[in-house]
Amino acid sequence: MKTTLFALALILSAAVRAQISPSFQVIPNPAHSRAVIELNQIDIEKVDVAIFTVLGTPVNGIYQQIQRGDSKINLYFPDLPEGIYLIRIRSGEFDRTQRMKVQRQ
Repeated sequence: MKTTLFALALILSAAVRAQISPSFQVIPNPAHSRAVIELNQIDIEKVDVAIFTVLGTPVNGIYQQIQRGDSKINLYFPDLPEGIYLIRIRSGEFDRTQRMKVQRQ
């Protein structure tokens, strides 16, 4: 019984940490010529946003001032060819990367 309660406490603790940890998502994905990065529970005010090819070649980058908490950053890439790209957001200890697909209609 004690083992089960301990395991349940670990699972709940991990779930709570996951809910309060900073994160971001790219919407829509796949994107056509623009996307919005939604930053959640960010405790920073300035971020570096970089777009890379899957081979690591930098394509574009911006340095953006944001509000603490939840924030949005608009990305425009009308000349970016179709393909898979990596969006990396960094500031201080916050460093996250997500995949984005560019698909033309």
